[in-house]
Amino acid sequence: MFAEGGEGGQSGGDPAPTDPKSVDPNASDPKPNDPKPNDPASKPFKSFADEKELQAYTDKLIQSAIKTHDEKKASEAKQQKNYDKMTDLEKAQYDKEQLQKQLAESQTHAKVVENRAKITERLGNDDLPTGLISVFGEGVLSDDDALEEAYKNVSKVFADSLQKAIDKRIAASSTSVPGSTNAAKKSEGATVAEQFNKQQQPIKTNFWATK
Repeated sequence: MFAEGGEGGQSGGDPAPTDPKSVDPNASDPKPNDPKPNDPASKPFKSFADEKELQAYTDKLIQSAIKTHDEKKASEAKQQKNYDKMTDLEKAQYDKEQLQKQLAESQTHAKVVENRAKITERLGNDDLPTGLISVFGEGVLSDDDALEEAYKNVSKVFADSLQKAIDKRIAASSTSVPGSTNAAKKSEGATVAEQFNKQQQPIKTNFWATK
């Protein structure tokens, strides 16, 4: 009877009090030490807190790639639909233009590759860093006249910068050269004078030595 009443009393009465320390009414509020997801200083490079965040980022990239693919396919389908509506003469003209476009792109790419190799070799022959090839974009590499002008400008700027660095180093080192030279001459003169003074007092030195 008491057991049932006791159990009934506990079940029907107020719930047992909970530890106030275990409940945080402001648990969702950011803490001062909590990482800030939008703070660029906290993530200077792309990093991930855990595997879940990495997976979410990867999924986002995949979705973006799929969207780009779908948009491209839709554009191609639209072009094909328009193509199907063309007359035979319009189709022939369109095919010719597309062929010319592809041929021009192929020739441009070949010229860029060829000129990149030539400029890299030329930089080495002119005792310039071959890494300067990264300065020349495809738009410049595909135009011989613009490429020649760009090469002259780049080589001149690099040579001028190098000369300034050399002059600065020489100027910095030359301030200590005269002092070093005088010190060397003075040291040599002092040595000769000391030897001369010793030679002028041989008897006195020998006399005290015998004593």
